[in-house]
Amino acid sequence: MTVGELIERLSAYDPAGDVRLAINPDFPFAHTIGAITATTENGEQTVFTGESGHQTHLPVAVAQVLGWQALTEPPTRTRRTPLHPAAEDAFGREGS
Repeated sequence: MTVGELIERLSAYDPAGDVRLAINPDFPFAHTIGAITATTENGEQTVFTGESGHQTHLPVAVAQVLGWQALTEPPTRTRRTPLHPAAEDAFGREGS
């Protein structure tokens, strides 16, 4: 990714919004961005962004969009029915 591509992608978001780095797919965390610096080798510049600390656990929805966690649906719940309907009252207690 180039600096221009990063700027273009970020331009779709609110300029006043916070930016975090998503780190470690196996144990996802959000980190704040620290110093930004560059180096030039063989006439090509490479820009580096440092991280300045752990902020919080990465929200599950973010990990899912990044492909780090599977999209899951909660299991469907079925209502329990008593084996012997006459043996339970409305609260599931036996022998009323």
